[in-house]
Amino acid sequence: MHKPTLLLLPLASLFFASCGKKDADYDIPNPGYDEAATSIPAPAAPTYGAAAYEENTAVPVPAVDPASVAKEHYVAPGDSLWKLSKQYGVSIDAIKAANGMTTDTVVLGKKMIIPAP
Repeated sequence: MHKPTLLLLPLASLFFASCGKKDADYDIPNPGYDEAATSIPAPAAPTYGAAAYEENTAVPVPAVDPASVAKEHYVAPGDSLWKLSKQYGVSIDAIKAANGMTTDTVVLGKKMIIPAP
């Protein structure tokens, strides 16, 4: 009953013995390798100088009157150039010029630029 186990032990010892030989090669130092010369120096303590920017250098944004800015309008059912001109206080010709229109037809769902009055 113990005979098969006894036969496996010599085979196992041969297998594990060959594995150990490969690991022994890693203990040999690399010729010409100087560990002291390749070590990384510790980082120096940070030094902080003057700031590279001024604290309050924000450029003031000029106040813009919302009425002086062009608006976007998406054409809805029932819209016409006449209705848009009355709604925004802009002439029909100004709306046509801002949108590059050559006819008076507005297209449903189209984004139109309404210039400032």
